[in-house]
Amino acid sequence: MLVTTEFDPNLYTRAPATDVPGAYSLGVAVLAAVPTDASRDSRVRASARALRASVIALRDAWTARVKIGDPDRRAFDAVADASWRALNWALESITLITGTPADDARATRARAMLERVFPDGLAFTQLTYTSQWAHADRLLAQIDADGLGAELDRLVGAPYLAFIRRAHASYGEALRITEAADAATVGVREPLRALQVAVQEYVFALFAEHPPSNPENHPRLRKALAPIDAFRASQQRAEPATRPAGPPGPAAPEPAGPPPSDPIPEV
Repeated sequence: MLVTTEFDPNLYTRAPATDVPGAYSLGVAVLAAVPTDASRDSRVRASARALRASVIALRDAWTARVKIGDPDRRAFDAVADASWRALNWALESITLITGTPADDARATRARAMLERVFPDGLAFTQLTYTSQWAHADRLLAQIDADGLGAELDRLVGAPYLAFIRRAHASYGEALRITEAADAATVGVREPLRALQVAVQEYVFALFAEHPPSNPENHPRLRKALAPIDAFRASQQRAEPATRPAGPPGPAAPEPAGPPPSDPIPEV
């Protein structure tokens, strides 16, 4: 391609690297600048329609991602840890109360329960989220199968095991929701890449129908590609005054909120 002082086509051969909201806004802006005199069967119009489909796909994936949400697993993990720690400490405290036949007998029962329920102490609470939940799930199943629940309630009181069951159920639900959210994040990345490719293909369609080698096409091209210029300028303004040398890192695909409700331009 011929590079002139008025218009440099090489600046547009790669779509700007950005995140989901940025790519969405860029796609909408490019659609709004599609030449109005492009015929319905032209390559430019066909590429614009493909770009619009990519914008819609990204919007839908973005909406799905926001609806699923992403709970903080650390909060649920902390509550689950506390529930097991409370039971462990309650049993430990009972083993310290001795001196009468009744207290000695109760302390002996508590030590036996510690050995059955916590043979390795609370080490399992330091496992990864899913491994900890799986261990706790097996432990609760063992407590139920061996009929230990009633004995635990007699030793420390009913609230302890009830607290464990509530925390365990919430923890499991949070893990399932988060796994779904992780899958949705992957579902956002692909539409993001597809939209960036669609922007590039639209630019190539413009160049094919209006070759940059012809200076008479420069005003039309500048107008159609002005959204890309404006987007890059906004990125430069948002960057810090100084930054370390080297290539920029990958754009984060995570959208922070729902997509805009403004209509996507028809083409």
